[in-house]
Amino acid sequence: MTSFPVSSVDYEHMFELAPVSLWLEDYSALRQLFTRWRAEGVSDIRAHLAGDPERLGACSAALKVLGSTNAPWCFSQRPIRPR
Repeated sequence: MTSFPVSSVDYEHMFELAPVSLWLEDYSALRQLFTRWRAEGVSDIRAHLAGDPERLGACSAALKVLGSTNAPWCFSQRPIRPR
């Protein structure tokens, strides 16, 4: 069997054409936030988040969507997905 080299462009093309909803997300800022809280002595994340609801907002703000397939936008009123 012959193997063909696959480039990042090929993977990007497969991602774009996937018939299901796929999201590429960056959680690195959330990990940094959790690492900071751990260094500050937080051992119970549920209690820490319940103690101040704005902390949950900080967690949400730390998540970054880098891209998605077209599938989730096919079912909405938007003609194309936002960039």
